[in-house]
Amino acid sequence: GTTGRTTAVSKRSENVERALSRAQRTHADSSRLIRTIMDDVRLGKSVDTPAARAAVTECVDSVIANPDAMTLLSRIREKDEYTSQHSLSVSILTVALGRQLGMQREELIDLGICGLLHDVGKVLTPDEVLTKPGRLTVEEMEIMKEHTTHGRNILMSSSGAPLKALDVAHSHHERFNGSGYPRGLVESQITHYSRLVAITDTFDAITTDRVYDNARTNMDAFRVLSKGRKTHWDPMLVIRFVEAIGIYPAGTAVELSNEMIGIVIETHPTQKLRPKILLTHTPNGPLKPPMVLDMSTRLTDERGTRLEVRRVLPPAVAGISLHSLRNAGLLDNLASLPEFGRATPSL
Repeated sequence: GTTGRTTAVSKRSENVERALSRAQRTHADSSRLIRTIMDDVRLGKSVDTPAARAAVTECVDSVIANPDAMTLLSRIREKDEYTSQHSLSVSILTVALGRQLGMQREELIDLGICGLLHDVGKVLTPDEVLTKPGRLTVEEMEIMKEHTTHGRNILMSSSGAPLKALDVAHSHHERFNGSGYPRGLVESQITHYSRLVAITDTFDAITTDRVYDNARTNMDAFRVLSKGRKTHWDPMLVIRFVEAIGIYPAGTAVELSNEMIGIVIETHPTQKLRPKILLTHTPNGPLKPPMVLDMSTRLTDERGTRLEVRRVLPPAVAGISLHSLRNAGLLDNLASLPEFGRATPSL
């Protein structure tokens, strides 16, 4: 049966500390590539499919080894790069979801290409519509919706673009009850890959700063998906998506019951509420150096009180933290940081 093969993919071959130092290069290379692809299309060239496949293959191998490293990196956003960074993020999240579903490596590569190119049509959307801070008028919304057809057409004229990528570019805004666009497809008319990208696209959009809306928390995004899981999205896939990235996905900023603040760096396969956290702040200020806390093995704080995640902090907090951790080179050296509880930090 397939079970033997699926477990091979779903088991992590690397911890996040090891995976992150490699994943950073992969993520940087892929970021550059998707920007180049978008620029090429803007200039009327076709999509460089082999380059896209090569970049996605590296991302897939990273996600197979440890999905949390790439998930965490996909939360680090640069200003003014929304469409290209959103595209890469959706690719990573969709591959993580496919991995959770037990897809094979080749399928995951196809799926990742679909995610990477799903919004390529937006390069033909006028900037005044794409980056308008206020609500779009009815006319502007119609122009915005055209990115799905543009995307399909761009990929049709690009040699070697997988047929599934054409379909996903065209159909990632279709919704289960027929309320989506451009064709108003219903349930079984929407292909599997388009259903997957519809979920990850929505999740990433909600949890990222956009011109017209501040980033909201993962919890908010899960709520939106859960509310629409019969009307808008495939109900089973919504559940599998939460399983794939965890209740507190990597890259989430959290406050703990002992008032320390940190960033989730790794989710636990079974103990979803007890992730591994990089502690960055005590109630009195920054923790230097930061410390690693594995909540699945360390249950209590230094006073013997049970440690819990008290609340999720706004994505802006996570963004600031992740940028400074990356710039300080700490994401490369997680393994060298002290573990919380081994030596008591001076609080």
